[in-house]
Amino acid sequence: MSSLSISRKFILSIVSAAVAVTALSARPASALSEEDAAKLVFGAAALFMIGKAIDDHDKPARVTRQQHYHPQPQRVRPQPRHTHAAPHVARPTPRPLPQRARESYKSYVPRGCVRKFETNRKGHVSMLGERCIKEHYPQAHLLPKTCKTRIHTPAYGVVKGYDQRCLKDKGFKLTRRK
Repeated sequence: MSSLSISRKFILSIVSAAVAVTALSARPASALSEEDAAKLVFGAAALFMIGKAIDDHDKPARVTRQQHYHPQPQRVRPQPRHTHAAPHVARPTPRPLPQRARESYKSYVPRGCVRKFETNRKGHVSMLGERCIKEHYPQAHLLPKTCKTRIHTPAYGVVKGYDQRCLKDKGFKLTRRK
């Protein structure tokens, strides 16, 4: 509180007490009637309310602000239109070959390159995708050419790769991890 508001309260209380005492001392001493006592109480209450109003008037008004939430509109990405029949499935990239597999490159091929395709004639075929093998198997040029194959699928058309059974028969194994 500032010293100005304290001094105003003090002065106001002194003035109200002086007015009350003056009203009592102006008349000769006599017993107060009920009507006079009511006037005295009413006058003191009026002075108190006037003092309170002056005191409240000096205080700065409290301002409350209400904040409104305005959510940002969500951006909708347009879906690409594909011309081929089968949807594109994003596949995780296979982990790099472990050290033991790199040392004996001829015996391990990455398991993450194995894909299963459905064909009209043979049913389900497991093969290692040619592009995946070239990207993740540095010795792809050493794989047997007899295991290289092409299949026709209704969803993807012609798919090139290496037959998993053929590679197994030639001594190649899949890594343990994808």
